[in-house]
Amino acid sequence: EVSPRVKAETRDTGRKECRPGEGVGEEPLPEGRSRPAPNPGGIEGNKRGNSYGAFQTKGHFRDRADLGLVRLGASRLRRFLEARPGLEVHMAFPGIGLGGLDPREVLEALEEALAGVGNRVVLYRL
Repeated sequence: EVSPRVKAETRDTGRKECRPGEGVGEEPLPEGRSRPAPNPGGIEGNKRGNSYGAFQTKGHFRDRADLGLVRLGASRLRRFLEARPGLEVHMAFPGIGLGGLDPREVLEALEEALAGVGNRVVLYRL
């Protein structure tokens, strides 16, 4: 849910209010051109061949992390890795710091969601 303040700021700046799953309004492309397919989980790359991404664990930074969002992010990460054999991902252990989740619950959810590619994910406790 978007707060009333954010809605007012969005209205004042002319920006489109976005909800999860919606894209930001974009300019039309020239005829014959198309946009690349979106990457699952917000994973992007750079010219050096390195990839980086976002692994969402909560809706608002003050909230407690949501195990459902961890599962969703892990399933998207699995699809990303399945499409890229040989790639290894290094990431912070999601949701256990300020998110407040039990590391055992998170690890169980990750192992389930990353079945088949979990050996290519390296977790760090920060």
